[in-house]
Amino acid sequence: MNRSRCVIRNFLQNLNEYNIVKRAGRKKILSDRDKRLILKNASNSTASCTNLHALVRNKVSKTTIWRTLNFCQHIIQSKIMKTPFLLAHHKQARIKFAEENISTNWEMVRYSFTLKKH
Repeated sequence: MNRSRCVIRNFLQNLNEYNIVKRAGRKKILSDRDKRLILKNASNSTASCTNLHALVRNKVSKTTIWRTLNFCQHIIQSKIMKTPFLLAHHKQARIKFAEENISTNWEMVRYSFTLKKH
């Protein structure tokens, strides 16, 4: 048979475990389905890792979700830039501008602006 005695003895002692590869390393916490769920909800939205954490029913940590998003090449994370709140006088100025310019032909304004630019 061209096999050592040790190999034959191990085969006869453990018939059920023969030719089964033992997986090294830690098991994956997130299943493929969970990863797809996270990526689906993260794409084209402003959901944070905390919001996505609730989707998988607190099965994993927020860091694991963050790592999953970083691993995906199609999703680019960035912080949302803070903008000042619209105050009452800002809203009134917008309404005033809209009332004054309701009959303005914006196509003509844009056309004349491009002529001045060149």
